[in-house]
Amino acid sequence: MSGKKIKWVDYHSIIIRQNDLLKNRDVLKSKIELFKSIKNSPLNKIIICNKLLLKAALLFNTSHTIQIPFNNWFDEYIETVIESATNIIGTDGNHIVITCCGMGAKVVISELKKRFPKGIYLDFGSALDIICTKKDSRGFDYTYDDIKRELIDILPDNWEGEQFNSIYEEAKDKLGVHLKQKTVLKVAKHISFYLSDSTLQRIDYLNKIIDEVNSYPYYVDLFIHVNNDYSLDKLLTINERTNGSTKIVCHDLTDTHPFYLTWKCRTMLKEQRHEYDIFMYIEDDIFVPAKAIEYWLNYKDLVIKSGNNLGFLRVETDKDGNEVSIDLSEKMIAKIDINDIPFAINSINPYCGFWIYDKKEFNRFTNSHYYDMANIEGYNIREKSAVGLHGMKSHWYKYSIIPIIDKQVIDECKVYHLTNNYHTENSIFINDLIE
Repeated sequence: MSGKKIKWVDYHSIIIRQNDLLKNRDVLKSKIELFKSIKNSPLNKIIICNKLLLKAALLFNTSHTIQIPFNNWFDEYIETVIESATNIIGTDGNHIVITCCGMGAKVVISELKKRFPKGIYLDFGSALDIICTKKDSRGFDYTYDDIKRELIDILPDNWEGEQFNSIYEEAKDKLGVHLKQKTVLKVAKHISFYLSDSTLQRIDYLNKIIDEVNSYPYYVDLFIHVNNDYSLDKLLTINERTNGSTKIVCHDLTDTHPFYLTWKCRTMLKEQRHEYDIFMYIEDDIFVPAKAIEYWLNYKDLVIKSGNNLGFLRVETDKDGNEVSIDLSEKMIAKIDINDIPFAINSINPYCGFWIYDKKEFNRFTNSHYYDMANIEGYNIREKSAVGLHGMKSHWYKYSIIPIIDKQVIDECKVYHLTNNYHTENSIFINDLIE
C-alpha cells in the first residue's frame, strides 16, 4: 500500500461543461485562464488534430500542427505522428503538446513523455469541437454562441472568416454522429393582430417574426389571431414555413372593443396545454430571436426553482445605432446570486411585451386566478394579456431577474420592439443598465 495521499483532480479540467456556464462560474474562469495561458505562452506549441480543428491553431497561436486523418490514424500513422512531434520539439522543456485525436492520444503522450519528460502535455480530446467547428460532438446543452461569448477575449479577429465555412459544413456530417437525436421541442406561439387600413404597414413586422420563427431549432406552430374583416393569409409568408405550421384564427369582434382581441387566444391556449412543451404569447411587433429562446431554456429551471422569473428586456435602436431600453427609466441596482451566478433584479419595470412558459409552468398559470385578466392589476387591456405572471402587482414570483455577464446584462435577454418608436433622448443604453 502506498503511503502517499492520492491527488484527485477534476476529470473535466479542460472541457467546458454546462454547469460551468450556469453554476460554477469560478471553474469556468479557471478554464478560460488556462486557455489564455496557453495562447500567450512563448513555448513551442504543437497541436495534433484532424483538419476540422485547424482553427485551434489560431485559438492557441500554435507554431506547428500535425494533421491526422479521421479514420484508422492510430493503426497507420502512430509512429509517423510521434516522430513528427519528436523532430519539432527538439530541445526538451520548451514545448507544449496539445492532442485532439481520440484514445490514441494517450499513447502519443506516453511516448513523448519518455523522450521529453520536461514538456507540458495536454489532452483536449473533443473539448475544442464546438468552438472550432460550431458542431456539438458531446451532447452539450449549450450552443456555439454560448461558448463563443465566454471565449471572446481570446478569439482572433478573423475567427468568423468565410474561409472556415467549409469546416462547418463538413463537421455537420462527421462530428457527433454517435449522439442520439434530441427530442424536438414543440412550441405554441400566439400573436394577436388587429388588421385595418391603418395597421397594414405592420404586416412587415409579422413577416419578420415568421422568418425568425423559421430559424428556431424546434417545431413551432404559429397562431395569429385576427379580426374577421380582412383576409390575412395572402399578405404573410406563411407558405415559407419550414419547421411548423401557421394558422390564421379569425374572431368576431362585433360590439367588442378591438383591444379585447388580445384576450381571444386564451381559450385556445388553455385547450393546448397538454399538447406542447413551450407556450408563448407575443405582441405583434415583438421580435424574439432564436438565441433568446435558448437563453430562456438554459436558465429557466434554475430561476423558477428559486421562486423568480427569468427576465427579458425590450430593446430599440436610437439614431446612432445604439441599443437602448424602452422600459427601464433607471439602472438596476439590486442584485442576487443563485448558485454563484449574479443576477440583476428588475424591480423597475419587468414588462417586455411577451411571455414564455414551459408546460409545467403554463399549466400552473391556466389554473391560477391570474389567467383571468380581471385579476391582473396595474396594466391596460392589451398589456394585461402580454404581461403573463410577472406583472408588478402580481405575486407569483419574487422578482424578475436577469443574469449578469462581465458587469452587463446577458446579451441573449434582449427582444426587439420593431416599431422602434418608444425611446427618447433619455433612454438608457442596454450596456449601461447595471449600476
